[in-house]
Amino acid sequence: MIARSTMAFIYSKLVPQIPSSLARYHIGPESNFFISGSYRPRTNSEASDDRSLKDEWQREVYEFAHKVAYGREVKTVCDFGCGSGYKLMQHLKAFRTVGIEIQPALDFLNATYPDREWMYSDFKTIPSFPVDLFISSDAIQELPNPDLLIELIERLRCLKS
Repeated sequence: MIARSTMAFIYSKLVPQIPSSLARYHIGPESNFFISGSYRPRTNSEASDDRSLKDEWQREVYEFAHKVAYGREVKTVCDFGCGSGYKLMQHLKAFRTVGIEIQPALDFLNATYPDREWMYSDFKTIPSFPVDLFISSDAIQELPNPDLLIELIERLRCLKS
């Protein structure tokens, strides 16, 4: 399943459909990346500084990911644009996780959770291991070209278990 929206992506070969609680975010036309008609892509890649945030936004995405992961044979979780990493660690720390971020969040993540895997977001580098569950919450609207994220998901999907 891939849900394209300004709010959340959750991809897993194990999930047959988007839950109704998240379906409301899938609101725009395909020509606009399924994002609302008012969406305009950013022309730079400056990210929001989410290092101080906990679960003020998108908690339901991680709660759903938790249900997916515990209800199926999920071993690894990848979170693109994981911000402070707080929700990933709160809901999915029992799994092998990798967070993908840019600076300054990447340094913060390495210092705060040194026993976890963190990667720089350059859209070229992907984990060297298969990913069972992919999350991206409140990140796509930050991208000048959302298709880069879709291509990254496709490369992850093609990794052999």
